[in-house]
Amino acid sequence: TLLDLLILHRYLRVWLDSTLAWLSDNPVSGGVAFLGIFLLASLCFFPVALLSLGAGFVYIELYGLGLGIFVAFVVCYLGCLIGAAVCFARSRYLMRQLIIRFSVKYPIVRSVDRAFETMGFRLFLLLRLSPAMPFNALNYIGGITAISFRNYWWATCTGIAPNILWNIFVGATFGTVNARGVDGNKEFDQNSVRKGVVLGLGIG
Repeated sequence: TLLDLLILHRYLRVWLDSTLAWLSDNPVSGGVAFLGIFLLASLCFFPVALLSLGAGFVYIELYGLGLGIFVAFVVCYLGCLIGAAVCFARSRYLMRQLIIRFSVKYPIVRSVDRAFETMGFRLFLLLRLSPAMPFNALNYIGGITAISFRNYWWATCTGIAPNILWNIFVGATFGTVNARGVDGNKEFDQNSVRKGVVLGLGIG
């Protein structure tokens, strides 16, 4: 996906300009639209990290570095929480009974389910903090386990914040380089910077 972004950069630039113009004229509607996109991304297993990168890039272009990061964080944070809650409910009511049946036949499934029931907050917080665990997958995993919604909710509220901030800062870095260049030098090869940062992210 990151490779596609590099290849389609020129077309995305045209889309970004029109998006910025619309968000500037409709800041409230734009925020609501972002929330809806985050919900759809959560339901469809689209990587929300890319949306956070995009929000950081878009809002820093719109509001500047400080306010842009704050607005992007609020929008992304609320969008992720809404998506996490909806996916949890969907998974709990559609797939929970299947896991209960498996736990009767397989002791290891029963042990894992019991662990989430008794230590749900700590386990899920560690999973949320791990960059190796996909956000969307954990939403559904929470629903099929015995973790209470309360523990799931607070672990999610606490655990997703650092990763969202990281993605927004990376997106904001793209926005800063795009607007000013490096050390204020607009003639600096910005495409090289973008490619280097994205490559580093992909390796990381």
